[in-house]
Amino acid sequence: MTEDLRRVLHTNRVVVDAYLSDPVFVKLDLLIRSVAPTVNHDAELERRMSPYVQREEERMEQNLKAVAFDIDDQNTLSLITGPGRIERVRVNISHGYSGSRCC
Repeated sequence: MTEDLRRVLHTNRVVVDAYLSDPVFVKLDLLIRSVAPTVNHDAELERRMSPYVQREEERMEQNLKAVAFDIDDQNTLSLITGPGRIERVRVNISHGYSGSRCC
């Protein structure tokens, strides 16, 4: 997200900064920054996990489309992510979800 800020027009920067300083985005930013890519690339693990990851991404994309990318409360978020721990959800804002509205 911070890289995208460079492309915001100067006249819009105050509004964007206010929007992104909302506690939801502060927590989301913290979550995204806390997930570090693995240093030891395991091709076998990636091969075995790839079908699962693809199914999960497709499922969440369908769920996001069903709510018109409008995440307005915790219940909607639970509908999108499904059961389980939030850590299993791969958060990738630049993967087409930047138009989502979070609660």
